[in-house]
Amino acid sequence: MSIPVVADADTLFAATTRALLIYLDYEGLIKLHWSPLILDEMSRALMETGRKKTLEDAKLSAVRIVPPPIVRHAIAWNHAHMPD
Repeated sequence: MSIPVVADADTLFAATTRALLIYLDYEGLIKLHWSPLILDEMSRALMETGRKKTLEDAKLSAVRIVPPPIVRHAIAWNHAHMPD
């Protein structure tokens, strides 16, 4: 049984923490959740720290950095059903 985990903008902003959480979700150890508000906060942080020049660029980047759950689970399903 996986543990539900809500990731806030701070945990999603840092690449190492984000990658670990996504990996744990992929392995079924946790069930990772976030909201559009959390991604908006992450987008603002990307812009304010200078990692992205505009808020629009930051929002596009946030969506790519943190794939929606349906995409993550489709990738996991495809990986689990690939022939050896």
